[in-house]
Amino acid sequence: PQTSTLPRPLQRLQTGVTVTIAAIGTLALGLYFWNVSSERSWSQSYRQLEQLRRQELQLTSSNAILRDQLLRQAEKAPQGLVAAKPDDLIFLHPAQARPQRSLPNPAQTALPTPTMVGY
Repeated sequence: PQTSTLPRPLQRLQTGVTVTIAAIGTLALGLYFWNVSSERSWSQSYRQLEQLRRQELQLTSSNAILRDQLLRQAEKAPQGLVAAKPDDLIFLHPAQARPQRSLPNPAQTALPTPTMVGY
């Protein structure tokens, strides 16, 4: 049995090519799985967004229906609500003006310079 051995530079080249092909294959698989994962995540987020939009539409329509029902009830029977009369209003007199306080001069109240404290 005769074994053919490649010259040393060709063996190194073959090893380099093998490593490069393995790295490219690993990179391609990684990109594929990342793409699938991100697409799945996007789909899930989009479904959640659509569900939130449906809920918003339902809440908006429910709010409009309730508002309409309340208006109809208020028109039919006043439910104890009474229009305001001038005799029932309370008027307040404005308070007396307070004397203006003078603020201290910033130059007179010098703050101590902060010192840096290490941890």
